[in-house]
Amino acid sequence: MAKAKNEMPRYTREEVADHNSESDLWIVYRETVYDVSPFVRRHPGGWKVLVEHAGRDVTERMTGPAGPHRHSQVALRMLEDYRVGTLQTTDDEKRENKEDDDGGSKKLSSDARNRTIGQANGNVVGNISEYAEVKKKYDDLVNASHPMFWEIGKLGRSYMDWIFTPEDKDLRFFASDFLESFTMCQWYTIPLVWLPVISLFLYKSYSNFAISDGRETWMPGVAGGISVSIWSMPLLFFFGVLVWSFAEYVIHRWVFHLRPPHWSRALITLHFLFHGQHHKNPMNRNRLVFPPVPAMPFAFVIWLLVTSLLPLATAQCVLSGIALGYVMYDLIHYYLHHGTPATDYFKDLKNYHVKHHYVYHELGFGISSKLWDYPFGTVISSEAENPKVE
Repeated sequence: MAKAKNEMPRYTREEVADHNSESDLWIVYRETVYDVSPFVRRHPGGWKVLVEHAGRDVTERMTGPAGPHRHSQVALRMLEDYRVGTLQTTDDEKRENKEDDDGGSKKLSSDARNRTIGQANGNVVGNISEYAEVKKKYDDLVNASHPMFWEIGKLGRSYMDWIFTPEDKDLRFFASDFLESFTMCQWYTIPLVWLPVISLFLYKSYSNFAISDGRETWMPGVAGGISVSIWSMPLLFFFGVLVWSFAEYVIHRWVFHLRPPHWSRALITLHFLFHGQHHKNPMNRNRLVFPPVPAMPFAFVIWLLVTSLLPLATAQCVLSGIALGYVMYDLIHYYLHHGTPATDYFKDLKNYHVKHHYVYHELGFGISSKLWDYPFGTVISSEAENPKVE
């Protein structure tokens, strides 16, 4: 289409409607046209809801009063990366918009059209044109084309704001391809590596119980100790799974969400490598599960701790449960980001995790379940606004 110099193309609603498939998907938001085709399978709310609205205007859907598809500030900021033009409105549409502005009709008022939705805490941000300014502000802080290991510490006080402004942009950590390879992992690597370890621990636990006539004593120096039987193995295994669920919450809340001091480039970099990068780019499929090689030192520390506290056979059984809990956590985490849940439980859990990423960064620390969010008071209310999985 013909357009003035430096102006974006203008499209009619009919032209937008022609882009209505998963591989060629356009939408209209506040008279701006977006080509979200590359984002369909990475959409945090699920790909189906985008396909259902392909080629259509989603303004009211995304900004309706307390609606389930109401989007947060950071989500709208990400949308700007997919802008391809503006909507060519007809004279009737312009007249209708003017009547809405003057008469306060049930349709979106001019104020609603010119504002993004506020976050759940009531803050209201500026109109859609301000997102370009926000993008430039953060893009100027670090050079995303350089390895982040040397760049990220420069952010200082702006670091936390930067990671909580997600982008659909893959970042490189190291200049070395060898080191970079250890920062990425396919989801199926986790069960391939750890399920044999779990089986080995269970076998060794059973064998060690059998060698000691099916029983061993925990803390023998305290009132004769506590006798642990081979028949306790199912309970010990389940206890290990429960231990991991608690560790998952503790690590996520008090380690991964610990704010590094702004003056320490080393701690900022360390935080980014372990968790900050996931909030900055939550759609990256290769950095959702923890790579086995860097996980080994942590596994060794856990093994050392558990075997120092419990007798050998008991410890091995508990460790197998902890390891299974970890595998379940990693696979569920991946599924919440890139799966399309069919059951209400996982739909709800996916919605819950989306809220943690895009609105409530200081709530919702449970990933594989909400279990520990309840006693620690960090549950995200079910009425809280955010995109809904369908």
